Amino acid sequence: KVVNNMSSSASPFYNDGQKLFKWNWGAFLDPLGFGYAHRAYKTFLLAIPSIIPCVLGGLSAVGIVPVLAALISLPLLLVWSIACGAVGERMAWTVGLYEDGVAFRATMDSWNRAGRLRFILTILVLLLAAAGGVSAYFLGVIPFMQPL
Repeated sequence: KVVNNMSSSASPFYNDGQKLFKWNWGAFLDPLGFGYAHRAYKTFLLAIPSIIPCVLGGLSAVGIVPVLAALISLPLLLVWSIACGAVGERMAWTVGLYEDGVAFRATMDSWNRAGRLRFILTILVLLLAAAGGVSAYFLGVIPFMQPL
């Protein structure tokens, strides 16, 4: 006899007093991919405020709004990513895609590992690019801030 443990009170994952839902680096760095992969489409709703910087950036490119307005709205993108990282696992669990907590935890842990790896690699690439730019400046390859 197969029982769906998600709604069952016998499920150790669902009723355990331990911290069930953790921060997820995969959901933080790829909210749309995480939401689509886990059918947690609420992450798309969290994306609505992040459209504002994109619209303002386009309007500033054609000169309708100042560039500063687009830059000031950029933290909305960070807020969206933080929200998905914080509550992404909870949204993925409530969809009911996983039959038990073990499969759910294994999937979330793999997303977490991949997200952490992506975060570390992004930081390393940015540091290498900055080091390359600084060394090119000091070697005279790239003149910086020349008058137009």
